[in-house]
Amino acid sequence: GSMVRVLLLLTDASAGLPPLPADLAARLNSADTSSWLAGTAWHFADPAAPFRTLPGPLDARVPQVVEFAADTTPLALPAGHDHVCAAAFITTASDPLTSTQTSLDAFTMHDKRVAHRNLHVVIAGSKRASANGKANEPVSVMLALHHATTCGQAVDLLVDRRRLPGHVSLVLPERVLNGVQLEGFSANERESHADMLKAHRRDWRDALGRRIEEVGRHVERLEGVLEPEELECRRRHTRGLGELAHDRPLSAKADRAIVQNLTIDPGEPVWAALTIQLPEDTQPGSLYRLDAIQQAGRQIVGGSTYVVVVPERSRL
Repeated sequence: GSMVRVLLLLTDASAGLPPLPADLAARLNSADTSSWLAGTAWHFADPAAPFRTLPGPLDARVPQVVEFAADTTPLALPAGHDHVCAAAFITTASDPLTSTQTSLDAFTMHDKRVAHRNLHVVIAGSKRASANGKANEPVSVMLALHHATTCGQAVDLLVDRRRLPGHVSLVLPERVLNGVQLEGFSANERESHADMLKAHRRDWRDALGRRIEEVGRHVERLEGVLEPEELECRRRHTRGLGELAHDRPLSAKADRAIVQNLTIDPGEPVWAALTIQLPEDTQPGSLYRLDAIQQAGRQIVGGSTYVVVVPERSRL
């Protein structure tokens, strides 16, 4: 296990994945902990100790896990950006990496020792008063569900909240709700702070509406610049953002709640919104995870992972 080295890098992926350093393989093989990422858009997940070794011998029957206490602060994510890519690289002295590939997508496709996952970092945990006492402020995030099957089959959306306590609810477009089956979701919201959730959804819906108008105006200014097909695609995406049935939230009561038989047309994603409210006793510094996974049968065809972070209290 000590012969295997693992490096985890982070980057802001809101505008797509930036190129990797061309000498990454050499740096990784030599366990270089210097500032060789300076000037790139990539950062060590743990600058103090960038590399991990396995806690035990690696065997096909006994997998090993390494952990990184990742800090996204060095990414300096702009307001509204929550899309982070985590890229893992594995090497050994007897099987070193040799590629000079700078495209992470291509690297991952051709080398089993490289993997990456897109994460959405959600900041939660600020408190305010409600009708039933003080509670954590709800937060909402958007989720885009894309057509990802070759034969046009319907998919299932699995909301896995086993590692996220508190309230989780899902809002879908009206046209989608009428054709799906629900497992582990409830259409009746009976939360201790339902008043706060309703007020949050109202405010968030209004803010989203203003944002949709801004995006719509921007898209129309692109007429004559983009090809007609691309322009119409962006118009469809903008329309989709305004189709959410905010008055019909679905509360995830089960640890693994599923929306079954979800039909997604090619070129026109289904937009959804997830609302999260952490328990009242959540401690600063807590870290949680929520997964939204698209499945076609037993095959995973898409999804997003949300890392929910409760910031430490500021010290005066």
